[in-house]
Amino acid sequence: MGRDSTRWQSLTFVMGLVVAFVACESLTPSPDPSGSGEPPSAGPTEFGLRTPFGTMRPPVTEPPGTTRPTPPPNPTYWTRVADMAEPRERHAAAMLPDGRVMVIGGQSIFRDPDGTGRDYAQLGSTEIFDPATGTWTAGPPLRDPRDDHDALALPDGRILVGGGSVSSVEIFDPETNRWSRIAELPERHLWDTGTLLADGRILVIGRTGRDDPHEVAASIFDPAAASWTATARTELLWFGHGTALLGDGTVLVVGGSPVGVHVPEGQRSAAIYSPTTDRWRDVGPMPGIAFAPRVTLLGDQWAIVMRSGVEGGAATFLYDSKDRTWSAAPHWGDDPFQYPETAITLADGRAMVHDDFPGLVHVFEPATGTWSDLGPFMELTSVPFSLLPDGRVLVAGGYHGCLDHNPCAAGEIAEAWLFDPAGGG
Repeated sequence: MGRDSTRWQSLTFVMGLVVAFVACESLTPSPDPSGSGEPPSAGPTEFGLRTPFGTMRPPVTEPPGTTRPTPPPNPTYWTRVADMAEPRERHAAAMLPDGRVMVIGGQSIFRDPDGTGRDYAQLGSTEIFDPATGTWTAGPPLRDPRDDHDALALPDGRILVGGGSVSSVEIFDPETNRWSRIAELPERHLWDTGTLLADGRILVIGRTGRDDPHEVAASIFDPAAASWTATARTELLWFGHGTALLGDGTVLVVGGSPVGVHVPEGQRSAAIYSPTTDRWRDVGPMPGIAFAPRVTLLGDQWAIVMRSGVEGGAATFLYDSKDRTWSAAPHWGDDPFQYPETAITLADGRAMVHDDFPGLVHVFEPATGTWSDLGPFMELTSVPFSLLPDGRVLVAGGYHGCLDHNPCAAGEIAEAWLFDPAGGG
């Protein structure tokens, strides 16, 4: 999860530019477009700031209902299916035992009646997608609405939800079709990432509380006993990290930044946690720094780590879990502001990444060590990608971007799409 996401990081960077821009504007007289020498008349003027992400404008300059002139998703790979009943972002998704996908919680924006204000609301609703029919049905609501959380499909078929903005841990039983609260987060730290272990337990890593805000700690949650156990202490963990369960049952934890800094500072740190021995091992440094990286697997031996370009240039690294070595890998382009939003491992072993700016999809071929560009999708953030049993990928909802070539109205969407890596769209 790593939920102070890279979108926050990029917006922090952009807002810094906005401050500088406004300061410069306040010192520079505006030109007289009429040439009369008279001061310009009072009235609204359109503000626009050129950034590496496009021209950023205040939401009030974009009227509701503004069209989105972005390239349509590549029809070779993407097929539109039925919309969800409710637009949402920062939600989670997990697979049910019968192959359906449950989309859980999230956040939605409600506008004031006059359209000038926004209020963010957490969602407790769930929706279930059936790949066989391409349709949605309403699912049972959560006990506690939440966003920015994890949803993990347990080996026994239940779904566990934890993290986000609430402290409770809930579990869904498909046999009873009900959610139940089963535990609270431990007081010693938050839930930033949750990694499902091979034995059904969950490794939870998060920032510690008010007593030591510059520290990150980890615990093991056992759903069967609804109990928490602290892991061995380590200084190898950072806020804004990424994780992946390796083929040997250990967990790779990479990158991050010290907690409490104004602007995230990517680190080259990397660690391995063994749940059988409760030991942490330093496997860094990585070839470069990374904050909120996207991590996924290439078979049982390799992990691929992708970072955004905000903190010093986009890059891709490979970790060999057999030799415990790092290497730099080719990246899918040379744009320093690429923005990997979501990454998953496809059924055929390739890695798929969605580059939010400008909404392109790329696939890494382990056999050749090269990337394939599969064309445009959408400029979406805060949306999970779900691998279906037949090898397709479900993408539902998310936050639609606000760039000059893609002005936005409401933000969240209810649209749902299926990605076919074989190109059978």
